[in-house]
Amino acid sequence: MRYQKDKINEIIDKKDIYPGYHMNKNSWITIKLDNTVSTEKILKLLGNSYELSIGNKCGLTGDELSQKVYHYLTTIPKGKVVTYGQIAQYLGNKGLARAVGSILHKNPDGDKYPCYKVFNGKGELAEAFVFGGKDVQKKLLEKEGIKVVGNRVDLSIYQMNKSK
Repeated sequence: MRYQKDKINEIIDKKDIYPGYHMNKNSWITIKLDNTVSTEKILKLLGNSYELSIGNKCGLTGDELSQKVYHYLTTIPKGKVVTYGQIAQYLGNKGLARAVGSILHKNPDGDKYPCYKVFNGKGELAEAFVFGGKDVQKKLLEKEGIKVVGNRVDLSIYQMNKSK
């Protein structure tokens, strides 16, 4: 996990929490997962790491990034779809595509934020669509007039103009 460089020595005890093994030891830690570190502490450290990693890529906190992603979803017109990479590009860093996927898995309101309209670069339905799997995703798309063939959407037809 990533951790603040100026505070890393405070957290490392060399018993349960070590300098990062395969990463820069000045800003990454490794946690021994043998139940000696509480779940609460691990979750807090993971949250901290997420905030630092996201901020490092785009200058936003995780909450700010999530709000930008959810706002973007509200701009997708009826009958159109986007890709994870397209949203990441809108955020200013195409390397954030996986972070976009993580954010969509935490979508608080599928009606308000239509994450069923987001695809990988191949236009494939999501096996783990957060609101009921790919069958539900397919039904929502077809309700909007988006044709799904073989668990895919034709991005050349349905993808929203990338310049928006």
